[in-house]
Amino acid sequence: MAFENLQHVDGEIGSRIRLRRALLGFSQKQLGERIGLTPQQVQKYEKGVNRIAASTLFKVAEALDVPVSFFFDEIPGDAPSTSQQSAFSRSEIDLVRHFRQITSGEVRERLLQVARRIGELGADDASGGSSR
Repeated sequence: MAFENLQHVDGEIGSRIRLRRALLGFSQKQLGERIGLTPQQVQKYEKGVNRIAASTLFKVAEALDVPVSFFFDEIPGDAPSTSQQSAFSRSEIDLVRHFRQITSGEVRERLLQVARRIGELGADDASGGSSR
């Protein structure tokens, strides 16, 4: 695989840093303070503008409480970046973050059931199905 084809990896890694940071509720400033970077440096890594060094990625992984492999799992080898298409919206990230704050397993399961049902109804509406 040619090195020119690997430029999309920087964007994918940055996208995953942003996702995990947002899921944990950290600002770019908070993450930067944990790893010794400015918020602007964190932003450049997240956007894939700057390539992140292995040692910095290791610090980021520790700060975000994930294995380094989290940033590489299932990255397409030579496909263009899909981070814009697969990126979560702010409301999706917010939903997951708040869901994780629910400590009751029963409440989490019931909320999940409600969300599934609403999703099914939404799918029915989108496909022209009858609404109930």
